[in-house]
Amino acid sequence: MFEHLCSVQEGSICADSHSTVGASCGITEWQGSFGCHAISLSWDWKLGPKGEVSLLRDVAPRTNLKIVDAKGYDVADEEAAPHLWARIGGLHWQSAVRDALDPLAITSRH
Repeated sequence: MFEHLCSVQEGSICADSHSTVGASCGITEWQGSFGCHAISLSWDWKLGPKGEVSLLRDVAPRTNLKIVDAKGYDVADEEAAPHLWARIGGLHWQSAVRDALDPLAITSRH
């Protein structure tokens, strides 16, 4: 199970994306554990003009997890990304991002 660690606005993410006109952007990081090992999963998001938070998929999620296939071999990052996006989709992350942001920053995006 993952828990929200932090979410911050980061303007350079918007600058690198083609789908962020009129939006604020940032990164969120979530943490969990597997046995005695700490795991981390982070991804980019955008905050739209009406306060809606959505994924930015220009860059694959960043993680210290390594997904393996049925034979135990590492899966290439581009093959792992859909599995990570699916896991992210199962988290209630949008409200955590909104809660972590400064309300003044949300209203002054320009």
